[in-house]
Order: sequence, then structure tokens, then C-alpha cells
Amino acid sequence: LTVANLEGKNVLVRRFKIKLLKEKDIEAVFPFEAESVLPYPVEEAILDKIYLEKQEDSTALNLIAAKLPSVEGCLKRYHDLKIDPEILTCEPASLA
Repeated sequence: LTVANLEGKNVLVRRFKIKLLKEKDIEAVFPFEAESVLPYPVEEAILDKIYLEKQEDSTALNLIAAKLPSVEGCLKRYHDLKIDPEILTCEPASLA
């Protein structure tokens, strides 16, 4: 198993709540909800999330985002070394 690490300075982590409970519903609206907390267009980002807790009427999440060029640059450095990472993680996600 090969894991690549994206530097923390290239990653944005934001905690927020979505007034939904079902994962299927959250998946459907997640990119649109992310737009409100991103300082750049969602089309230029790679997005992920960490589910934190479900409450009575909402779900708390950590949004993890990185600009696409940062992710591509990170992966290119590994590929240049003939390494093909199976997982891409980041320093802030491991602390979230």
C-alpha cells in the first residue's frame, strides 16, 4: 500500500453542518454546499468529507478541499519517481 501526502498549506479544512441525515442525500448536495465555504470555484477543487456526527436534524462534516493543480502536482512528483500511490491524504485530514 502506497500513500501520498499533500502538504497542509495546499489543503482547506472547514467544519460545517448540512440539514440532512441520509448519506445519499448529503452526497447529492455536497458540492453545492461546499461552494459557500470555498475561496475558489468548486470546479477547480478536489473535494472530500469526513462525517463527524449526526444530530437530530443535521449532519456535521469536515470538508476537505484542495485546488486541482496542487493535487496534480503532488501526484506528478510521485509518478516521476515511478511510484503510483493508492491513497492520497493530507496533514490536516489526519488531525481532523
